[in-house]
Amino acid sequence: RRLWGYWIYTVIDYGITLDSIAVYFWSRMRNRILKFFPIWVYFFPLMLGTFAQTAFYGISTISAGLAVSIAGIFSSLQNELIFRDRLTGLYNRVYLDNLFNTFSRKRSPYMTGLMLDLNSFKKINDEFGHSVGDRALIKMAEILQKTVRNLGVAIRYAGDEFIILLNTQDPVTIDRYIQLIHSQLARFNRSSKEPYKLSTSIGKGSFNWKKGDIDGFINTIDREMYENKKAYYAASAENDRRHQ
Repeated sequence: RRLWGYWIYTVIDYGITLDSIAVYFWSRMRNRILKFFPIWVYFFPLMLGTFAQTAFYGISTISAGLAVSIAGIFSSLQNELIFRDRLTGLYNRVYLDNLFNTFSRKRSPYMTGLMLDLNSFKKINDEFGHSVGDRALIKMAEILQKTVRNLGVAIRYAGDEFIILLNTQDPVTIDRYIQLIHSQLARFNRSSKEPYKLSTSIGKGSFNWKKGDIDGFINTIDREMYENKKAYYAASAENDRRHQ
């Protein structure tokens, strides 16, 4: 017969497990992290070990279940890190390739891509140093993450370039998100004590899996972003001449 001390231990074990599960779902809802962490890796081995030790007197399986759970946690978190950019915490290009492969298998029909590039990023690095440049990238990533929310995903593509994939091709919604990005950057510039100002050039493009290819899609939004950047620098040069 089980003594009362065993049940106290079991209740604590279940309590810790349920608390961990609650933290897991809270993290996913708040920060969209742990996307590739399967909760069953943690939950089921521990629960199975607890059930077996409770049902069959004389065996000890809780510790074994916990060990399997911890091994699963480390393996899953390692997979999570593969798809994360270490500096900004956004998804990286490896994740983008994985996402495109997933979409191609599912034949997801429509989406919209935004290619973003920080304006004057080289100037930030040259004038204030690379540590300040890193802070600018981190802040840009935070703004994009908060802006996109559940409509899509923000990815650090390369250097100071970012890609946003939106689950829509509605032009009104897309333009609203672009304006929201610009307004969030302007709000940051008004309130921030950082020595730099953030602005971005954006190219956009729609993609239909039945009619297009991924390379062409990336080239399209990159080309439009480049044209937007040329217009930005032309306007900046004109503004400088006016103030001379």
